[in-house]
Amino acid sequence: MKLIGTRPGTQGICGRPRLVALAALTTAGLLVGMPTALAAPALQVSQSTGLAVGQTITVTLDGLPANTAAVAVGQCKPRIAGPGDCNLTGSMMGAADGQGSWQPTGDKRAITLVGAIGGTDCTAAPGACTISVTSLTNATEIIASVPLTFGPPAEAPKPTAAASDSAESDDSDSNTPVMAGIGIAAAVLIAAAVVLVARRRRN
Repeated sequence: MKLIGTRPGTQGICGRPRLVALAALTTAGLLVGMPTALAAPALQVSQSTGLAVGQTITVTLDGLPANTAAVAVGQCKPRIAGPGDCNLTGSMMGAADGQGSWQPTGDKRAITLVGAIGGTDCTAAPGACTISVTSLTNATEIIASVPLTFGPPAEAPKPTAAASDSAESDDSDSNTPVMAGIGIAAAVLIAAAVVLVARRRRN
């Protein structure tokens, strides 16, 4: 009996599905082995609006790649092109721990705010300056930032002139019956006094 086979260097029909299945399993294994995308780091400050020059705010930072070294946090311009775009003297240096939480060198977590950075007036407009996170491996790349707003907190809107006039009108309307009652009582007392005086004169 003659067996039907394949020539050397070729694959039979039965062999192709096996190769396809093997390729699919290999691809699936690679996908499973790939790391998932990291979430963006979360930067939080104790206060970001209604700020004053010279005020101190505290900073917390989470979500960094584990054990990332040389991570700086400071007051900067919205875009960093060079060292002069941040207040280097007031910046803090640190590193991420095994859980990705930023741990500052010397346990300093406070930043004293300045009014200007590299010719930019931080008090001129909301977001003119920020609290930014950078790494010394790429100092111009902003990892995370929070915009700052200087000035007093927003006040509640004051009542308009029309509302004030309406309130005064309501007050006067509510006082009218009281004034009328007082006037009537005074008239009655005067009339009674006149009658009493007239009776005494007759007697």
